[in-house]
Parts: sequence; C-alpha cells; structure tokens
Amino acid sequence: MSAYGGETNFTNSLYQSHVHAANSTYNAPVLATGCLYRGRADFSGSSFTEGADFSTAAYDDGITLTGSTFAGPAVFTSCRFMGDADFTDCTCTTSANFSGTIYWDNAHFDRTVFATAPVFTRARFTPDAAMTSVEALSAGAPLTMGEGSCRPVPGV
Repeated sequence: MSAYGGETNFTNSLYQSHVHAANSTYNAPVLATGCLYRGRADFSGSSFTEGADFSTAAYDDGITLTGSTFAGPAVFTSCRFMGDADFTDCTCTTSANFSGTIYWDNAHFDRTVFATAPVFTRARFTPDAAMTSVEALSAGAPLTMGEGSCRPVPGV
C-alpha cells in the first residue's frame, strides 16, 4: 500500500513488467497519459481522490482496477487494452470518459457505479470483448455511445 500526497506524474512512462500499485491512495491528480505497460497494471483497491488521467495509454497485458474509487474525473480516452480491462466494483463519483478506447479482450464493468453517465463515444470492442452486466452501469443514467461506436473492429 502506498500513499501519494502531491500530483503524481507518470506521463509517457514505459513499464517493462507488471505494475503492482494495488491499494494505493492518490491524494492529488494522477497523470499517466501515454504510458506503455508491457505487463499487467494492477491498481485494484486504489483511491484517486482528485481523479486520474490515463488517456492514450496502452496495456499489453491489461489492467485491473477492481474496487477502485475515482473521486475526480476518470479519463481513459484513446487507451488500448490488449488484455482484459477489469473495472469490476469501481466507483466513479464525477465523470468517466472512455472515448476512443479499443478493447481487444474482455471489458468488465460488473457492479461499477457511475454517478454520471460514462462516455464510450467511438469506443471499439473486438469480437471477443464482453462488457458484462451493462445494466448495472450508471445507476440508471444512460451510456453515451455516439454514432457508430461499440462496433467490432474489423481486422483489429
């Protein structure tokens, strides 16, 4: 378990192996845009008190965020998830943006709570992807998909 008091900036970092950051507390914004994770990234049980920006990151072996809380914006725009993306039991108390993401494997959102409608505009799910328990999302708020989104990606 780790605790971070100031802004945590991992922008454009390369991780050659698994990242074990489970049960961490980030008390200021987390910037992790453009990162490349060669191994699995495990942020399960973590708390992002002012949100996190993981936009344009690539996850070769996937990401685990089970049981994490985003008290500020959760930004995953234009991410590439080669392995499964597990957001099971997450809580997003403000906004969540997954626009332009590509899921090459399973996308798990079981029992995830979104205080506002999450955005999946231009997201792409390969034929093997499964977004489980979609009806449990956003506590009744609609998913924002946009025109032509959530289609399988041919040849991807």
